[in-house]
Amino acid sequence: MVAMYCGFASTDHYDSPVDCSHAIWDWHITRKHPELEGQQDAVRTTLANPDHVYQSGRHSNRLLYYRRFVLPDPHYREYLLVVVAYSGRAPSIVGRILTAYSTPNIKRGDTVLWTW
Repeated sequence: MVAMYCGFASTDHYDSPVDCSHAIWDWHITRKHPELEGQQDAVRTTLANPDHVYQSGRHSNRLLYYRRFVLPDPHYREYLLVVVAYSGRAPSIVGRILTAYSTPNIKRGDTVLWTW
């Protein structure tokens, strides 16, 4: 079941629930990264159908989801990166979006978990 107390909710590539609070979306993501204004569907698509999934090298509970060609121009060719922090234990793992932004490259230093 997906939590609905937030700005929006989704499920990830592994079918775990992921939420994004209104505060994170409005006060952090779209203020710092205006290219994501109105791009909640692109974030959901990236979580559910990423091109690449990495585990953060700095935070073991965080996964990084990358997908290209989901943002409108001029960011169309860049990756959309969605960073999710997870808590709980299987089968009750829940993710929380920490940030999302466009980037031309995949970060170095993280561990590949899945690639398309």
